[in-house]
Amino acid sequence: MIPVTGGINVVDEFDLGCTYLITEVNKPNPGDPLAVAWASRIGGRYIYLRKGYYEEDVKVIVLHELGHVLGAQHVAGTLMHPVYNTITQRCPDVTTVSQVAAFNGLDLATLSWCED
Repeated sequence: MIPVTGGINVVDEFDLGCTYLITEVNKPNPGDPLAVAWASRIGGRYIYLRKGYYEEDVKVIVLHELGHVLGAQHVAGTLMHPVYNTITQRCPDVTTVSQVAAFNGLDLATLSWCED
């Protein structure tokens, strides 16, 4: 494992000890062949980035998928918009953070989000 600042570790092989794993894949999502990235499930551990598709906006795409693994579902007009959208998907908004807080039993007042 190669440590990276900010609490993220880059691994060169599959590590079952990881809390969350972001991996690049060459195949489309079987449930949505147009998806550029996807999470294993809401509250899951794995994020898949489709090679050759996600690179356009890595930050926003990874933030969106992290939202899913932390408990957020799709909501139009937010970071969790169901279809990639550069206008509404810029940063964690109060709606997305509220979902994450509720899913994880956190006090929303202890978290932060961006303002429009």
